[in-house]
Amino acid sequence: MEYMLDIRIIRANPEKVRVNLARRQDAQALTRLNALLEADVSYRSALQELESLRMQRNQLNDSIVKAKSQGLDAQELILQAKAFPLKLKELESRVNPLKEIVDSNLLRVPNLLHESVPFGQSDAGNKVVKVKGKPFKQKFEFRHHGQLAVSLGLADFERSVALSGAGFFALKGSLARLDF
Repeated sequence: MEYMLDIRIIRANPEKVRVNLARRQDAQALTRLNALLEADVSYRSALQELESLRMQRNQLNDSIVKAKSQGLDAQELILQAKAFPLKLKELESRVNPLKEIVDSNLLRVPNLLHESVPFGQSDAGNKVVKVKGKPFKQKFEFRHHGQLAVSLGLADFERSVALSGAGFFALKGSLARLDF
C-alpha cells in the first residue's frame, strides 16, 4: 500500500510533522495526525503482545515435540497449548481494526510542505516564481460541452428528458458512434 507520508517519519518526529501540517491551516489534517498517532501506539502495543504470544506458542509447541520425542508425558503442555488459539484470535481481533485505523489515517495525512513554501492566509499570498511564455488570451467565448453537442446536432437533451427523465441524455450521429 502506498502512503503519502512514511509512518517512520511521523513516529520519529511527531512534533515536527504537527508543526508542518499546521502551516496548511487544515484542522482535519491535524485531527487525522493525532488519531493516527494514538492508533499507532495502541496498534504497536497490541501487535507486540500478539507476537509475544505467538512466540510463547511456538516455544510450547517445541517443548511438546521435544517431550514426545524423549518419551515423556506431554499432556500438561498440550492442555496449555489449547488455550493459545483463543487468546491469539482475541488479540488479532484487536490488532486488525487498529491497523485499519492507522492505514486509513495514514492515507489521508498530506505530505510535508517544503521550507520554501510561503505561509499565507489564502492563495493571494502566493508569489510567482517563474513565468514562461505569454498568458493565453481567449478570442472567443467558451461554451459548455453540452451546448456544443446540441449546436452541432450531436445530442438532444430535451427529448431524452421527456423520454427517460432528468439525468439522461441522447447522443446522435458520430458522437453516438464514438460513445459506443
